[in-house]
Amino acid sequence: MSSPATTARTGTNGTVLAGRIVAIAVAVPTFVTLFLRDNVTIGNLFFVPDVLLCAILVVGAFLPARRAGAVLAFGFTFAAGVITTAVFDYVARDSFGEGLPTLVVALACLVMAVLLIARLTAPRVRPAG
Repeated sequence: MSSPATTARTGTNGTVLAGRIVAIAVAVPTFVTLFLRDNVTIGNLFFVPDVLLCAILVVGAFLPARRAGAVLAFGFTFAAGVITTAVFDYVARDSFGEGLPTLVVALACLVMAVLLIARLTAPRVRPAG
């Protein structure tokens, strides 16, 4: 039987699985939105950051658990920053109500980043024996 700290480090507690699910739930709609709104241009301030966050989250979602945690933690931290910037773009245009779904996504990214970083920094406990 593994200790709680070992379980937290390996991701068998579900944190990495939750991260994988949320990563796909964030990356796929973000990528699709680029094409639906005809935002696939370098002139779009969010084009490059959106493509990067999608790539990092998708790659992280499909890595083995040992590596996925760190990549997803970085990806969600990056995504939280990019998406929070998008939220404040709505605020600056006095369209905060229109940006509420974006705020929810930013908060989900922030929560996942905190959970994954906590998992990665949990102390390792070696079993006695």
